[in-house]
Amino acid sequence: MTTDADRGRWRALACLGWLVAASLALTSTGCQSPGSVTCRSGRVCPAGQHCAANQDICFIGTCGNAIVDPGEQCDDGNLMDKDGCSPTCTKESCGNHNMDPGVYPDAITRATAVPVAKAKSIVFDMSDNQPASFGATAGQGEWGLFQDFLKNPKNASGIAKKLESAAAKAYKKAK
Repeated sequence: MTTDADRGRWRALACLGWLVAASLALTSTGCQSPGSVTCRSGRVCPAGQHCAANQDICFIGTCGNAIVDPGEQCDDGNLMDKDGCSPTCTKESCGNHNMDPGVYPDAITRATAVPVAKAKSIVFDMSDNQPASFGATAGQGEWGLFQDFLKNPKNASGIAKKLESAAAKAYKKAK
């Protein structure tokens, strides 16, 4: 025998079933509010927001659309930082590229810092344009003398004199 309580439970379950079915139908048909945008990924951005060109997010404004708009220095289509273009579409840099040369303690360091900071790339392998006997032979020439310096940093002037002598000798042989 079915009681009134049983009928109430069945009605509640039927209503819940209809609600679940209706919400699934709305979701699967992509029911959107006016002005919303569907991204390539299927994400729906609300009215007034846009799909980022290269990231699965919605955003307000123009930064993130992969177009360098007025007021932007860059726009890589996402709002991630540390990728060269900030989430506010300004160029990111690291190191001392933006430092005032006046912070360096002497004129030689200041004069060196400016071109180094502006360079696209720098090679510090100490072998560019050097004779092999001075810069590219393990344990000899420049490499050997720098190892000596690391063993005894107090002898900087003595190592510098040996570097000058070894370089002069290597370059004479190379000519």
